[in-house]
Amino acid sequence: MARPPTKKVMRAAQTGGGRTNRGGQSWAYWALLTVVAIAGTIGVLASRDERRDEIASSQSLVPPRVNQDHWHAAYGVFFCDKFAPVIADDRDPEGIHTHADGVIHIHPFFRRSAGKNATLERYIDAVRMELSDSHIKFPDGTTVREGKNKCDGKDGELVIKLKGQDKLRTEDLAGLTFSDRMVLTIAYMPKGTKAADIPLPPSEPTLDNLSDVGPTATSVPPAPGEPGTGEEPSTGEEPSGEDTSTTAPASSDTTSAPPTTTG
Repeated sequence: MARPPTKKVMRAAQTGGGRTNRGGQSWAYWALLTVVAIAGTIGVLASRDERRDEIASSQSLVPPRVNQDHWHAAYGVFFCDKFAPVIADDRDPEGIHTHADGVIHIHPFFRRSAGKNATLERYIDAVRMELSDSHIKFPDGTTVREGKNKCDGKDGELVIKLKGQDKLRTEDLAGLTFSDRMVLTIAYMPKGTKAADIPLPPSEPTLDNLSDVGPTATSVPPAPGEPGTGEEPSTGEEPSGEDTSTTAPASSDTTSAPPTTTG
């Protein structure tokens, strides 16, 4: 005659295997927690390293370096069929200026105008121009705007041609970052114009015959701080950038001014 199950056997049956099963469940639980903890730690470390790289990248300077490099870029502004007069305003609040030679001279005084911050916008601001993806305005108020001005009766488009590139730049024009000996034409042309149909600026040969080798007498001196560090002035004040020059008339070989529009 079979003996009735003991209380011990009944408990084992209820728990699905007694101590051995309980031990297995416990081991699996803690193993899972360990895996989750390790994965979380790896994720946090990876995220932190990525953030550090982003910060380092944003703070690092590539040439042109503050108070060290002196770069040059030949440029011109071409409207439909002619180049506009060269800009003669030589104000230099950031270390990016011109000498009425159709060349942008780039020798940054501050971190905000150096490295990847050395953009066309810095120059445009210095000479009191305006440039967006749809309009350009000269210091004298002459303005050419997409949708308002036409080229040969066709709708025009504002673009930038870079020497050596077949593709025209049509977006973020002012954000163009300078490189040494860059050659560029800011052009307002009929939509669909190819890069090959836009001329390079007449000032390109000037890059091989530059008269300056460093900051000129008309430039604002570097900000106070240790030489070559580009530290901001301790007072936090910006250079005044007083305009002591006027815009010279166009030279005889640059053709007439662009079509005039106000607004």
